[in-house]
Amino acid sequence: ADSRIPIVAELEDGATAEALTSVIGDRLHTVTSTEVTARIGAQVSRSPGLGQIYEEFLDFEGDELYAIDVPEPWVGRTFGEALLASSSATVIGLRNAGGTHVGPATATVLQAGDRLIAIAEDDSRLSLDRSPVDWVPDDDRQWQPLALERERMLIIGWSPLAPLVAQEIDTHVAPESEIHLLVDVADAKIDAIATAMTLEHQSLTIHPGSPISRRDVENVLQQGPYDHVLLLSEKDTFPLDEADARTMLALLHVRDHIAKGGATGNIVAELVDPHYVDLTAPSDNSDFIVSERLIGLLIAQLSESPDLAPVFKELFDAAGMVIDLHPIERYVPAGQTTFRSIIEAARDWGITPIGVRAVSLAVSSDSLGQGIRLNPSKDEPLLLAPGDAIVVVVPAG
Repeated sequence: ADSRIPIVAELEDGATAEALTSVIGDRLHTVTSTEVTARIGAQVSRSPGLGQIYEEFLDFEGDELYAIDVPEPWVGRTFGEALLASSSATVIGLRNAGGTHVGPATATVLQAGDRLIAIAEDDSRLSLDRSPVDWVPDDDRQWQPLALERERMLIIGWSPLAPLVAQEIDTHVAPESEIHLLVDVADAKIDAIATAMTLEHQSLTIHPGSPISRRDVENVLQQGPYDHVLLLSEKDTFPLDEADARTMLALLHVRDHIAKGGATGNIVAELVDPHYVDLTAPSDNSDFIVSERLIGLLIAQLSESPDLAPVFKELFDAAGMVIDLHPIERYVPAGQTTFRSIIEAARDWGITPIGVRAVSLAVSSDSLGQGIRLNPSKDEPLLLAPGDAIVVVVPAG
């Protein structure tokens, strides 16, 4: 057998993935589906719109990730300068002798043999067609993470995913945050659930009840409002079709509560069968559905482009980088601007912007939903309003 052929494997356990990698080597690319789903679920549940961004990266439609050699005119220039190197693509990372880096330090100097990683509509559209323009990093501006806030989250349904999601969220919230859990389990198991939810910044309140009972769901929602609602698939307790049916019924109860004037934050539901996604997703994309489709797309991407495996590892590894939405006011004032101006402002803080979420783009055919646009034109006018956001890649935690 050809020992150079890349291998992509889906595994449930991270320790097994590490053990196999140590034996087979770097040509093995593992996808630990439970950990990836937990991380996506946690991130998406806290930031409306992130689901569409993750799917855009993973599917084979629209913009995708590509790599391009650093040409001679850009050798010796900084990564911050290279953020404006292409008129049709958005630079997101760098591959050099030290490895692959998503959102590296903007002062990083490009060397011969390096490759830039960018978001582009097609590899034929990816070119570094702009001439370098001098830029000096502002040493007085140092990136600081957004201040953590106290949050209240409701999780409906129980699965082994719940502790992983809760622990991921725990790193992004302030002390005295809350997690409320509606679970249909025997009283004897409640202590075991509480033990499994190892939390530092969040208190845990368990509400015994059925996710498919309108009364039970309504009762726990009335104890809100909640900033986020996450519905987990009970696929470890019920057959897959039944688990999805229960999730969809619980989702209907939550939406009915909202339709009657009940307040709650964004909603994320986990489904196993991707065919149910279109049945449950509303037309405005306000509720993103995490499903096995994302895992399938990730495996397909790794099979098609194994050289991009380190990029996806960075984005889906708990110790890597995260895609986030930062308030526009952190970088530019509300009003008319361009993505070029956003990049110029953000790079002074060491930040790599990759898109925008703007109310003015909500009805645009180029929007992913909720006014999100990745890889926008750098010179097309953008109208930003208070509450709009910049899509950025930043260090986890």
